[in-house]
Amino acid sequence: MTTAQTPLQITNDDLDKNQYSMYVLKNNLSNLDLKKIVETQYLSLKFCRHYVLNSIRAFDKDFIVQHQPHITKDELITDGDLMRNQYSIELLEKNQAYLDLKTMLMTQKLTADFCKKYILDEELMTVEESYLIDITHVLKYQPHLKYEELE
Repeated sequence: MTTAQTPLQITNDDLDKNQYSMYVLKNNLSNLDLKKIVETQYLSLKFCRHYVLNSIRAFDKDFIVQHQPHITKDELITDGDLMRNQYSIELLEKNQAYLDLKTMLMTQKLTADFCKKYILDEELMTVEESYLIDITHVLKYQPHLKYEELE
């Protein structure tokens, strides 16, 4: 008979003494200071995007980049950023897996190739997106594109 292991419980004081896995940090988020985690732990880009930026909107990307030098500011684009700024196709491609397709379509100037590869690719869409996004929608939000370019 096997028994389930209890996840390691850590405190803010423990963060100064050791490096912890993303799993341990994630399981202790409710009792840890996120700022201290960013300052003391080596974090993955996924952890920063999902738990740090999405948990506390007040977090400044510069703060994360300062304490996580392996992460660049360009890697931390959020859906909210899409509404405020225009990004290059190159940066959108790097971040497309973490961004909402419909928000990208509605807020960024996209190329036909980008739309075919990411926006209209049914394998990348959720079920809901597949009903909401088609060539008609792409042309509505990307009026510089032609129907023939998207076929």
